[in-house]
Amino acid sequence: MKVLHLTKYFPPTYGGIENQSKSICDYLYKKKINVSVLTFGFKTEIKLKKYKIFSVKPLFIFFSQPISLLYFFIAKKVIQQTDIIHFHYPNIMGLFVCFLFSRQKKLIIHWHSNIVRQKYINFLFKPIEKILLNRSDKIILTSINYSKNFEFYNLYKKKISIINCSSPDLSKEFNKSLKIKKEFRKLKNQNLNCKIIYSMGRLVEYKGFKYLIRASKLLDDNVKIVIAGSGVQLNNLKNEIKLNNLENKVFLLGKISHSNHLCYLKRCDIFCLPSISSNEAFGIALIEAMTFSKPLITTKIKNSGINFVNVNQHTGYKVPIKDFKSLANAIFRCLNNKKQLHKMSENSKKRYLKYFTTEIMNKKFYNLYNKLNEI
Repeated sequence: MKVLHLTKYFPPTYGGIENQSKSICDYLYKKKINVSVLTFGFKTEIKLKKYKIFSVKPLFIFFSQPISLLYFFIAKKVIQQTDIIHFHYPNIMGLFVCFLFSRQKKLIIHWHSNIVRQKYINFLFKPIEKILLNRSDKIILTSINYSKNFEFYNLYKKKISIINCSSPDLSKEFNKSLKIKKEFRKLKNQNLNCKIIYSMGRLVEYKGFKYLIRASKLLDDNVKIVIAGSGVQLNNLKNEIKLNNLENKVFLLGKISHSNHLCYLKRCDIFCLPSISSNEAFGIALIEAMTFSKPLITTKIKNSGINFVNVNQHTGYKVPIKDFKSLANAIFRCLNNKKQLHKMSENSKKRYLKYFTTEIMNKKFYNLYNKLNEI
């Protein structure tokens, strides 16, 4: 059995979809399954001791999508040698590649989210989406909540399976690294007498970071808001901070290293994701925070997977979208009730272990591949 993961990017480019794909591939390798990856990057081919990655350098980026003609030629060759294609969507070039070359192959469409940044030209892709969904053997959605937001659900519900996203236990990675611990001690000494509310994600409008910034105005001076990530909203968020004189309360870190991310997950008191639309399909950063037993503050987004991840008044609080006063109130309630904060911290880790470990996710995909291979 030969499995190909078709994904827009792959580590060392870090992101939710990238990490999910790598986790599955690593697991398949351990199970002695022949696995390879086709992705965009800056080398034509990377040979790992684990498995092969075909990485195509893009000619240019259009609407956040890397474009390359070479990608089609490599895809045709690699897919010919493949039994099962695991296609991580959204990925426009991957969509066309599957449309052209996936006939006679087992096809899994892993629908992480709807198209977001290319939504204004999405009508061009709809017919191809429909053809591939018809052709697919299995459609994977990442939560029961998000399935309600999947416009093709009723058409293809017999093909649909729910497999939650996962994260490795990053707290274990933290505990094993002397280098990261040293970095953490430095961070801790710089913030001895303050509470830290940490958030991470692309600086785009639907992430709702401006409402978290506004919430900081209502919080005590010893509460710091720390936001990691880069994106098109950077200057707007900087202006928001400056106009409200919040330079000493809100800190934009920009793009940070993986080790720095682990340090902030360890140091923070609460992890907050203030997203404002169902473009936030799951929020993998939430389960990363749960590995460190962190209480969560999220927003109530209809049909988003984050509603499944965070259970109100159990693992944290949920507040209405675009409501900075409610955000501030939830942070205040969390920080000022030590008994409840401790209980939410315990519940957060327990929920991670029950639903979101990599072992749970990877076993489900491994079993799925074996079933498809037997058909």
